[in-house]
Amino acid sequence: MAACRAGPPLADAERVGVVEEHHVRRVQLLREDLAERHAAQRVELADAREAADACGVVERAGDRDAPARTRCARGTYTRPAPGNVLTNLSPAWDHWAQADAGVEQRLVYEYAADGVRWARTTLRLGRDQPRLDIENRLSKPLTMTKESAFFAFPFAADDPTVRYEITGALTGDGLDHVPGAPQHMRAVRNWVSIADGDHAVAWATDEAPLVHPETIALPYAPFPDSTTPREPATVYSWVHNNVWDTNFPSQQGFTASVRYAVGVRRADERISPSGLGIRTAADLTQPVHGVLAAGPATAEPAPERSLVELDDDRVRLVSVSGAEGGVLLRLQSYAEEPVAVRVRVAVPVSAAWTATYLGDRRDELAVEGETVAVDLPRLGTAGLLLALG
Repeated sequence: MAACRAGPPLADAERVGVVEEHHVRRVQLLREDLAERHAAQRVELADAREAADACGVVERAGDRDAPARTRCARGTYTRPAPGNVLTNLSPAWDHWAQADAGVEQRLVYEYAADGVRWARTTLRLGRDQPRLDIENRLSKPLTMTKESAFFAFPFAADDPTVRYEITGALTGDGLDHVPGAPQHMRAVRNWVSIADGDHAVAWATDEAPLVHPETIALPYAPFPDSTTPREPATVYSWVHNNVWDTNFPSQQGFTASVRYAVGVRRADERISPSGLGIRTAADLTQPVHGVLAAGPATAEPAPERSLVELDDDRVRLVSVSGAEGGVLLRLQSYAEEPVAVRVRVAVPVSAAWTATYLGDRRDELAVEGETVAVDLPRLGTAGLLLALG
Protein backbone atom coordinates (compact mmCIF):
# COMPACT_ATOMS: atom_id res chain seq x y z
CA MET A 1 0.00 0.00 0.00
CA ALA A 2 1.51 3.29 -1.10
CA ALA A 3 1.96 6.11 1.40
CA CYS A 4 1.69 9.77 0.44
CA ARG A 5 4.82 10.64 -1.43
CA ALA A 6 6.17 13.30 -3.73
CA GLY A 7 6.10 12.43 -7.41
CA PRO A 8 8.15 13.76 -10.32
CA PRO A 9 6.47 15.73 -13.10
CA LEU A 10 4.49 13.31 -15.25
CA ALA A 11 4.54 13.15 -19.01
CA ASP A 12 1.29 13.83 -20.86
CA ALA A 13 1.06 10.14 -21.76
CA GLU A 14 0.79 9.25 -18.07
CA ARG A 15 -2.09 11.64 -17.35
CA VAL A 16 -5.52 10.09 -17.44
CA GLY A 17 -7.59 13.22 -16.81
CA VAL A 18 -6.99 16.78 -15.71
CA VAL A 19 -9.32 19.56 -14.59
CA GLU A 20 -7.76 22.87 -13.64
CA GLU A 21 -8.88 26.41 -12.91
CA HIS A 22 -7.50 29.65 -11.48
CA HIS A 23 -8.19 28.94 -7.79
CA VAL A 24 -8.01 25.14 -7.75
CA ARG A 25 -4.97 24.92 -10.00
CA ARG A 26 -5.15 21.24 -10.80
CA VAL A 27 -7.06 18.08 -9.96
CA GLN A 28 -5.43 15.22 -11.79
CA LEU A 29 -6.24 11.55 -12.16
CA LEU A 30 -2.98 9.78 -12.90
CA ARG A 31 -2.10 6.37 -14.30
CA GLU A 32 0.68 4.74 -12.28
CA ASP A 33 0.61 1.21 -13.62
CA LEU A 34 -1.38 0.25 -16.70
CA ALA A 35 -1.14 -3.45 -15.96
CA GLU A 36 -2.51 -3.10 -12.43
CA ARG A 37 -4.93 -0.28 -13.37
CA HIS A 38 -4.03 1.64 -10.23
CA ALA A 39 -5.21 5.23 -10.04
CA ALA A 40 -3.84 8.17 -8.11
CA GLN A 41 -4.73 11.79 -7.77
CA ARG A 42 -2.88 15.06 -7.43
CA VAL A 43 -4.55 18.17 -6.04
CA GLU A 44 -2.95 21.62 -6.13
CA LEU A 45 -4.10 25.08 -5.10
CA ALA A 46 -3.35 28.36 -6.83
CA ASP A 47 -0.63 29.10 -4.26
CA ALA A 48 1.07 25.74 -4.99
CA ARG A 49 0.00 24.28 -1.64
CA GLU A 50 -1.71 20.91 -1.62
CA ALA A 51 -5.28 20.96 -0.32
CA ALA A 52 -5.96 17.24 -0.01
CA ASP A 53 -3.92 14.08 0.21
CA ALA A 54 -6.56 12.25 -1.85
CA CYS A 55 -10.20 12.26 -2.79
CA GLY A 56 -12.81 9.94 -1.30
CA VAL A 57 -12.04 6.25 -0.96
CA VAL A 58 -14.75 3.65 -0.51
CA GLU A 59 -14.08 1.09 2.21
CA ARG A 60 -16.09 -1.24 4.40
CA ALA A 61 -16.21 -1.41 8.18
CA GLY A 62 -18.48 -2.48 10.99
CA ASP A 63 -18.03 -6.25 11.40
CA ARG A 64 -17.69 -6.88 15.12
CA ASP A 65 -14.68 -9.15 14.61
CA ALA A 66 -12.92 -7.42 11.73
CA PRO A 67 -11.27 -3.98 11.83
CA ALA A 68 -12.05 -1.39 9.20
CA ARG A 69 -9.65 -0.76 6.35
CA THR A 70 -8.90 2.55 4.70
CA ARG A 71 -6.18 2.96 2.17
CA CYS A 72 -5.70 6.62 3.02
CA ALA A 73 -5.30 6.18 6.77
CA ARG A 74 -3.07 3.14 7.11
CA GLY A 75 0.71 3.24 6.90
CA THR A 76 3.33 5.90 7.45
CA TYR A 77 2.63 9.28 5.92
CA THR A 78 5.32 11.62 4.72
CA ARG A 79 4.72 15.27 3.92
CA PRO A 80 5.71 15.88 0.31
CA ALA A 81 6.75 19.15 -1.26
CA PRO A 82 3.86 21.57 -1.90
CA GLY A 83 1.93 20.85 -5.05
CA ASN A 84 3.01 17.24 -5.49
CA VAL A 85 0.73 14.83 -3.64
CA LEU A 86 0.53 11.30 -4.96
CA THR A 87 -1.55 8.68 -3.16
CA ASN A 88 -3.28 5.41 -3.86
CA LEU A 89 -6.90 6.26 -4.68
CA SER A 90 -8.67 2.96 -5.34
CA PRO A 91 -7.89 -0.68 -6.01
CA ALA A 92 -8.65 -0.44 -9.71
CA TRP A 93 -10.37 1.98 -12.05
CA ASP A 94 -12.36 0.66 -14.98
CA HIS A 95 -13.64 3.63 -16.99
CA TRP A 96 -13.05 7.36 -17.13
CA ALA A 97 -14.32 10.27 -19.20
CA GLN A 98 -13.57 13.97 -19.33
CA ALA A 99 -15.53 16.95 -20.66
CA ASP A 100 -14.97 20.71 -20.86
CA ALA A 101 -18.07 22.76 -21.70
CA GLY A 102 -16.39 26.13 -21.26
CA VAL A 103 -18.30 27.00 -18.10
CA GLU A 104 -17.47 23.73 -16.33
CA GLN A 105 -14.90 20.93 -16.49
CA ARG A 106 -15.95 17.43 -15.52
CA LEU A 107 -14.04 14.22 -14.84
CA VAL A 108 -15.88 10.90 -14.28
CA TYR A 109 -14.31 7.57 -13.35
CA GLU A 110 -15.60 4.19 -12.18
CA TYR A 111 -13.77 1.75 -9.95
CA ALA A 112 -14.23 -1.43 -7.94
CA ALA A 113 -14.67 -1.55 -4.16
CA ASP A 114 -15.53 -4.19 -1.60
CA GLY A 115 -19.25 -4.72 -1.05
CA VAL A 116 -20.56 -2.74 -4.04
CA ARG A 117 -21.43 -3.66 -7.61
CA TRP A 118 -19.71 -0.53 -8.81
CA ALA A 119 -18.68 2.93 -7.64
CA ARG A 120 -18.52 6.08 -9.74
CA THR A 121 -17.02 9.46 -8.86
CA THR A 122 -17.76 12.68 -10.73
CA LEU A 123 -15.50 15.70 -10.17
CA ARG A 124 -16.84 19.08 -11.35
CA LEU A 125 -14.90 22.34 -11.43
CA GLY A 126 -16.77 25.44 -12.58
CA ARG A 127 -15.15 28.36 -14.30
CA ASP A 128 -13.67 30.82 -11.76
CA GLN A 129 -15.06 28.60 -8.99
CA PRO A 130 -12.99 28.12 -5.80
CA ARG A 131 -14.79 24.86 -5.10
CA LEU A 132 -14.51 21.27 -6.28
CA ASP A 133 -17.86 19.46 -6.44
CA ILE A 134 -17.76 15.70 -5.86
CA GLU A 135 -20.54 13.20 -6.49
CA ASN A 136 -19.93 9.64 -5.29
CA ARG A 137 -22.48 7.16 -6.64
CA LEU A 138 -22.72 3.60 -5.34
CA SER A 139 -24.65 0.52 -6.38
CA LYS A 140 -24.68 -2.15 -3.69
CA PRO A 141 -26.54 -5.43 -3.16
CA LEU A 142 -28.57 -6.48 -0.13
CA THR A 143 -26.70 -8.28 2.62
CA MET A 144 -27.35 -9.32 6.22
CA THR A 145 -23.67 -8.83 7.08
CA LYS A 146 -23.12 -6.00 9.52
CA GLU A 147 -21.50 -3.28 7.45
CA SER A 148 -20.80 0.40 7.01
CA ALA A 149 -19.39 2.43 4.15
CA PHE A 150 -17.21 5.51 4.42
CA PHE A 151 -15.63 8.00 2.05
CA ALA A 152 -12.30 9.29 3.33
CA PHE A 153 -11.24 12.91 2.83
CA PRO A 154 -7.64 13.26 4.07
CA PHE A 155 -6.66 16.94 3.97
CA ALA A 156 -3.08 18.17 3.94
CA ALA A 157 -2.62 19.96 7.29
CA ASP A 158 0.25 19.55 9.75
CA ASP A 159 -1.35 21.21 12.79
CA PRO A 160 -5.06 21.52 12.00
CA THR A 161 -7.79 23.33 13.90
CA VAL A 162 -11.05 21.60 12.99
CA ARG A 163 -14.54 23.04 13.36
CA TYR A 164 -17.81 21.17 12.79
CA GLU A 165 -21.03 23.03 12.08
CA ILE A 166 -23.84 21.69 14.24
CA THR A 167 -27.38 22.99 14.57
CA GLY A 168 -27.15 26.46 16.06
CA ALA A 169 -23.44 26.42 16.92
CA LEU A 170 -19.98 24.98 16.32
CA THR A 171 -18.05 22.17 17.95
CA GLY A 172 -14.48 21.03 17.55
CA ASP A 173 -10.98 21.48 18.91
CA GLY A 174 -11.03 23.33 22.25
CA LEU A 175 -14.75 24.11 22.18
CA ASP A 176 -17.29 23.07 24.78
CA HIS A 177 -19.65 20.21 24.01
CA VAL A 178 -22.62 18.61 25.67
CA PRO A 179 -21.36 16.36 28.50
CA GLY A 180 -21.50 12.75 27.40
CA ALA A 181 -21.81 13.62 23.71
CA PRO A 182 -19.93 11.15 21.47
CA GLN A 183 -16.49 12.30 20.39
CA HIS A 184 -15.78 9.41 18.03
CA MET A 185 -18.57 10.62 15.73
CA ARG A 186 -20.02 14.00 14.83
CA ALA A 187 -23.46 14.81 13.47
CA VAL A 188 -22.75 17.89 11.39
CA ARG A 189 -25.29 20.13 9.76
CA ASN A 190 -23.47 20.86 6.51
CA TRP A 191 -19.78 21.76 6.81
CA VAL A 192 -16.40 21.16 8.41
CA SER A 193 -13.54 23.68 8.30
CA ILE A 194 -9.87 22.78 8.64
CA ALA A 195 -7.37 25.58 9.33
CA ASP A 196 -3.60 25.22 9.39
CA GLY A 197 -1.77 28.46 10.02
CA ASP A 198 -2.69 30.90 7.25
CA HIS A 199 -4.32 28.20 5.14
CA ALA A 200 -7.83 26.81 5.31
CA VAL A 201 -10.10 24.41 3.45
CA ALA A 202 -13.79 23.64 3.87
CA TRP A 203 -15.63 20.35 3.35
CA ALA A 204 -19.38 20.29 2.89
CA THR A 205 -22.08 17.67 2.43
CA ASP A 206 -25.79 17.74 1.73
CA GLU A 207 -26.88 14.12 2.27
CA ALA A 208 -24.35 12.53 4.68
CA PRO A 209 -24.24 14.40 8.03
CA LEU A 210 -22.48 11.69 10.08
CA VAL A 211 -18.68 11.93 10.12
CA HIS A 212 -15.87 10.26 12.02
CA PRO A 213 -12.92 12.54 12.83
CA GLU A 214 -9.31 11.31 12.56
CA THR A 215 -10.17 7.59 12.47
CA ILE A 216 -13.01 5.15 11.92
CA ALA A 217 -14.22 3.91 15.29
CA LEU A 218 -15.89 0.55 15.73
CA PRO A 219 -19.58 1.20 16.46
CA TYR A 220 -19.58 -0.66 19.78
CA ALA A 221 -18.63 0.76 23.19
CA PRO A 222 -15.98 1.82 24.06
CA PHE A 223 -15.68 2.69 20.30
CA PRO A 224 -12.03 1.76 19.74
CA ASP A 225 -10.06 2.95 16.71
CA SER A 226 -10.10 0.58 13.76
CA THR A 227 -7.71 2.57 11.54
CA THR A 228 -4.18 3.68 12.28
CA PRO A 229 -2.55 6.11 12.56
CA ARG A 230 -4.96 8.83 13.59
CA GLU A 231 -4.99 11.64 11.04
CA PRO A 232 -6.21 14.89 12.66
CA ALA A 233 -7.08 16.49 9.29
CA THR A 234 -9.02 13.52 7.88
CA VAL A 235 -12.82 13.49 7.65
CA TYR A 236 -14.52 10.10 7.21
CA SER A 237 -18.01 10.48 5.81
CA TRP A 238 -20.29 7.70 7.08
CA VAL A 239 -22.51 6.97 4.09
CA HIS A 240 -24.66 4.08 5.34
CA ASN A 241 -24.80 1.26 7.87
CA ASN A 242 -27.03 -1.56 9.12
CA VAL A 243 -25.29 -1.72 12.50
CA TRP A 244 -27.94 0.27 14.41
CA ASP A 245 -30.62 -2.40 14.39
CA THR A 246 -33.25 -0.16 15.99
CA ASN A 247 -32.79 2.62 13.43
CA PHE A 248 -32.04 1.04 10.07
CA PRO A 249 -33.16 -1.99 8.01
CA SER A 250 -31.08 -5.13 8.60
CA GLN A 251 -30.43 -5.30 4.85
CA GLN A 252 -29.59 -2.30 2.71
CA GLY A 253 -29.37 -2.39 -1.04
CA PHE A 254 -29.50 0.70 -3.22
CA THR A 255 -28.12 2.76 -6.05
CA ALA A 256 -27.66 6.28 -4.74
CA SER A 257 -25.45 9.35 -4.86
CA VAL A 258 -23.83 11.37 -2.10
CA ARG A 259 -22.65 14.88 -2.92
CA TYR A 260 -19.77 16.81 -1.39
CA ALA A 261 -17.88 20.04 -2.00
CA VAL A 262 -14.35 21.08 -1.09
CA GLY A 263 -13.89 24.85 -0.96
CA VAL A 264 -10.73 26.94 -0.92
CA ARG A 265 -9.96 30.64 -0.76
CA ARG A 266 -9.69 32.60 -3.95
CA ALA A 267 -6.27 33.96 -4.82
CA ASP A 268 -5.39 36.78 -2.36
CA GLU A 269 -8.79 36.39 -0.63
CA ARG A 270 -9.12 36.98 3.10
CA ILE A 271 -11.95 34.87 4.48
CA SER A 272 -12.12 33.09 7.82
CA PRO A 273 -12.28 29.27 8.00
CA SER A 274 -15.88 29.50 9.23
CA GLY A 275 -16.74 31.94 6.47
CA LEU A 276 -15.24 29.52 3.97
CA GLY A 277 -17.38 26.72 5.40
CA ILE A 278 -20.54 28.85 5.24
CA ARG A 279 -19.90 29.78 1.59
CA THR A 280 -18.97 26.27 0.48
CA ALA A 281 -22.03 24.74 2.11
CA ALA A 282 -24.36 27.42 0.73
CA ASP A 283 -23.11 26.82 -2.81
CA LEU A 284 -23.79 23.09 -2.42
CA THR A 285 -27.02 23.02 -0.42
CA GLN A 286 -28.66 26.28 -1.50
CA PRO A 287 -27.34 27.07 -4.99
CA VAL A 288 -28.34 30.29 -6.69
CA HIS A 289 -31.15 29.81 -9.21
CA GLY A 290 -31.34 32.10 -12.21
CA VAL A 291 -34.67 33.83 -12.80
CA LEU A 292 -35.52 35.94 -15.84
CA ALA A 293 -36.74 39.38 -14.83
CA ALA A 294 -37.99 42.30 -16.88
CA GLY A 295 -36.90 45.83 -16.17
CA PRO A 296 -35.75 49.07 -17.76
CA ALA A 297 -32.56 48.87 -19.77
CA THR A 298 -29.57 50.85 -18.49
CA ALA A 299 -26.54 52.06 -20.37
CA GLU A 300 -24.08 50.50 -17.91
CA PRO A 301 -25.79 47.72 -15.94
CA ALA A 302 -24.05 46.71 -12.71
CA PRO A 303 -22.31 43.31 -12.93
CA GLU A 304 -23.81 42.36 -9.58
CA ARG A 305 -26.22 43.75 -7.03
CA SER A 306 -26.73 42.92 -3.37
CA LEU A 307 -29.77 43.54 -1.19
CA VAL A 308 -27.95 42.88 2.11
CA GLU A 309 -24.24 42.84 2.99
CA LEU A 310 -22.60 41.78 6.28
CA ASP A 311 -19.12 42.97 7.27
CA ASP A 312 -18.19 39.76 9.15
CA ASP A 313 -18.01 36.53 7.10
CA ARG A 314 -18.44 34.46 10.28
CA VAL A 315 -22.06 35.65 10.46
CA ARG A 316 -24.53 33.90 8.18
CA LEU A 317 -27.66 35.47 6.77
CA VAL A 318 -30.10 32.63 7.40
CA SER A 319 -33.14 34.15 5.72
CA VAL A 320 -34.94 37.31 4.62
CA SER A 321 -38.70 37.37 5.05
CA GLY A 322 -41.58 39.77 5.31
CA ALA A 323 -42.74 40.76 8.79
CA GLU A 324 -45.37 43.04 10.22
CA GLY A 325 -44.28 46.55 9.38
CA GLY A 326 -41.10 45.61 7.52
CA VAL A 327 -38.51 42.96 6.69
CA LEU A 328 -37.00 40.41 9.09
CA LEU A 329 -33.36 39.31 8.73
CA ARG A 330 -32.36 36.19 10.66
CA LEU A 331 -28.65 36.07 11.54
CA GLN A 332 -26.47 33.23 12.87
CA SER A 333 -22.98 33.86 14.26
CA TYR A 334 -20.20 31.28 14.06
CA ALA A 335 -17.74 33.64 15.75
CA GLU A 336 -16.19 32.28 18.92
CA GLU A 337 -16.60 35.62 20.67
CA PRO A 338 -19.41 38.24 20.79
CA VAL A 339 -19.47 40.38 17.65
CA ALA A 340 -21.14 43.56 16.44
CA VAL A 341 -21.93 43.00 12.78
CA ARG A 342 -22.67 45.92 10.50
CA VAL A 343 -25.55 45.22 8.11
CA ARG A 344 -25.71 47.28 4.92
CA VAL A 345 -29.07 47.39 3.17
CA ALA A 346 -29.41 48.53 -0.43
CA VAL A 347 -32.88 50.06 0.07
CA PRO A 348 -33.91 52.99 2.30
CA VAL A 349 -34.45 52.05 5.96
CA SER A 350 -36.43 54.34 8.28
CA ALA A 351 -36.07 52.38 11.53
CA ALA A 352 -34.55 49.15 12.88
CA TRP A 353 -35.01 46.93 15.93
CA THR A 354 -33.55 43.73 17.30
CA ALA A 355 -36.06 40.91 17.12
CA THR A 356 -36.63 37.27 17.84
CA TYR A 357 -36.49 34.71 15.03
CA LEU A 358 -40.30 34.87 15.01
CA GLY A 359 -40.25 38.61 14.41
CA ASP A 360 -41.15 39.87 17.88
CA ARG A 361 -39.81 43.43 18.18
CA ARG A 362 -37.22 44.14 20.91
CA ASP A 363 -34.77 47.07 21.22
CA GLU A 364 -34.56 49.94 18.74
CA LEU A 365 -31.28 50.33 16.85
CA ALA A 366 -29.62 53.38 15.30
CA VAL A 367 -29.72 53.63 11.50
CA GLU A 368 -26.63 55.29 10.01
CA GLY A 369 -27.30 55.87 6.35
CA GLU A 370 -27.58 52.40 4.79
CA THR A 371 -26.03 50.63 7.77
CA VAL A 372 -27.34 49.12 11.01
CA ALA A 373 -25.09 47.58 13.68
CA VAL A 374 -26.46 44.63 15.65
CA ASP A 375 -24.80 42.67 18.47
CA LEU A 376 -24.67 38.89 18.37
CA PRO A 377 -23.60 36.67 21.29
CA ARG A 378 -20.86 34.08 20.94
CA LEU A 379 -22.08 31.37 18.55
CA GLY A 380 -25.53 32.90 18.85
CA THR A 381 -28.45 34.16 16.81
CA ALA A 382 -30.30 37.43 16.39
CA GLY A 383 -33.18 38.84 14.40
CA LEU A 384 -33.03 42.25 12.75
CA LEU A 385 -36.36 43.92 11.95
CA LEU A 386 -36.20 46.72 9.38
CA ALA A 387 -38.87 49.28 8.51
CA LEU A 388 -38.41 50.30 4.88
CA GLY A 389 -39.06 53.70 3.39
